[in-house]
Amino acid sequence: MADAAKSIGYNSSTTTAAFEAFRRESSLALELIIKAVIARRIEQGMAMDHVTKVRATHDLPKLWKDAQLPELEQLDKLHLLQSGIALHWAGRYAAPLKDEIYERDMNAVEELLEIVPEMKGIKLRRTQPMVWDRFDKIYTIASDSFWRLREQWENGPVVA
Repeated sequence: MADAAKSIGYNSSTTTAAFEAFRRESSLALELIIKAVIARRIEQGMAMDHVTKVRATHDLPKLWKDAQLPELEQLDKLHLLQSGIALHWAGRYAAPLKDEIYERDMNAVEELLEIVPEMKGIKLRRTQPMVWDRFDKIYTIASDSFWRLREQWENGPVVA
């Protein structure tokens, strides 16, 4: 077991454990604030026609669209997608129930990864782990939207 852990760079460090905890908890925070925006839009009658309830899913990019939140940069889209994948697999066996689910997730991730120049005929793609500033940026977009909707609900529409 120790050899397997070492082969993937895990050395039982608190850094690795803290990163995994951050990844899981930041992903959950994103899901909850996005779902709160959707619920607020439904409550206020401002949701898109097909959005009649908050879906029970971890597909954060689809939820982001349901919440009618603004278009994200490529890297932010990647982090949103990877956060949904992290939630889907948190606390489960690290193997999908169906190969199609794994293929779908990995194809979606691959579309968003930055292509690095070829190295001896090998195509590489680069990603960046979720860090606090990136999480905070995405979360703040959704949170600001939630609070604007709430204020609009309480104060009525702003008349210019």
